[in-house]
Amino acid sequence: MAITGHFIDESWTLRSIIMRFIYVPASHTADVIGEELYESLVDWNLDEKISTVTLDNCTTNDEDGLEPLKNTIENIRESVAYWTATPKRIEKFEETAKFIKVHMKTKINLDCKTRWNSTFNMLNIALSYKVVFIRASRVDKQYTCLPSEEEWNFAAEVVERLHMFNDITELFSGTQYVTANIYFMKIYEIRVKIRQWSTCGNPLLQAMSANMIAKFDKCWSDIQGLMGIATVLDPRLKTLSLLMCFEWLLGMTGQVCEDKVALVMDLLRDLMIEYHVEVVEVEETTAAPSTSNLEFLSSFSVRVASTRPESMMYKSELERYIEDGLVPLDTKGFNVLDWWKVAGSRYPTLRRIAKDIYAIPITTVASEAAFSTSGRVLSDHCSSLTPQMIEALMCSQDWFRNKYGVDDKDKNAASFWSCLQDMSPRYSRRSSGT
Repeated sequence: MAITGHFIDESWTLRSIIMRFIYVPASHTADVIGEELYESLVDWNLDEKISTVTLDNCTTNDEDGLEPLKNTIENIRESVAYWTATPKRIEKFEETAKFIKVHMKTKINLDCKTRWNSTFNMLNIALSYKVVFIRASRVDKQYTCLPSEEEWNFAAEVVERLHMFNDITELFSGTQYVTANIYFMKIYEIRVKIRQWSTCGNPLLQAMSANMIAKFDKCWSDIQGLMGIATVLDPRLKTLSLLMCFEWLLGMTGQVCEDKVALVMDLLRDLMIEYHVEVVEVEETTAAPSTSNLEFLSSFSVRVASTRPESMMYKSELERYIEDGLVPLDTKGFNVLDWWKVAGSRYPTLRRIAKDIYAIPITTVASEAAFSTSGRVLSDHCSSLTPQMIEALMCSQDWFRNKYGVDDKDKNAASFWSCLQDMSPRYSRRSSGT
């Protein structure tokens, strides 16, 4: 199991760190995985500092959104399977391409049926080598699953429609920039396209659309609150953009959409109360000269915060932010973290919230990348490493990369190594090699 920490440091730089890369014994139930995660957070003294957890919910991968297309694209899938079955067939396919002067920039690959993007990639690549498959069917009589012209045309239509999905997926998978603020704008694009497909007149595409709508509605609704806040905290978007996204997502206008926005704003106000109390507590306890007074002052701060009029606590700050003019959407080189680093100082409570919200990744791509790296560490030629040694190699590589990744021009920029100071002595000894 890979545990990756995402945070925004004091210089307002987005960082992702591999915290643990651990062997988890079977069975891999939610309780077992949850316990391993909790113990790791305790080791790092982070169990009370976590904002959100992004998980790869494997149970959602057992559904094939393209299942209705199975029979129509099966010959293409079988063709790819045939020509990638052995090294000799791969070589023969490449020789056929070379013979008819088709340059193979990308090798054909069989898809994973429960991952739509792998099916998209398989179809997209296969379509570019359509003439090679046709030629190969003439030189190899054992190859009997050549797709018909109708099947090729249908595959081209599917690829055209899924191209937007693929582009948005790649955008969401970025790790060097904030993704939470673009979630709503892109998710509504997806929903609108699916809605269009449901009335396109093609029974297969309409069936595919129905499957995708069911999975879409199941997955997206749970996180719209936090992602809505991320939209509001983007000074180019704020509440108007959020309202428009809800209108497109729900296919309606009026009170229902306005109520959705109101729920997001209520959640933001709740967060402002919590974050404001944290600031008061720190200020009050820092000024307290006596340890015996800490508990009283802390309780007093909480009581004051709970009885303070709404306008005094946060309303003026939130209203000022909402009423301030929008940053033009087409501002060249705009970076939302840079904006909050400089201009956001006018809104101290919102600024603290933005620092946590914008550290949230939409996808688990960082953890997936860790497993790709582990495949090079634990190769066929080096397969006897213990789980502890694998973790040491994986983490040390990532930690050193982050240590030297700080911009030398910013001497005040905090690197990942400042986080190690909060670790327990047991884990600190482990990181120092003792």
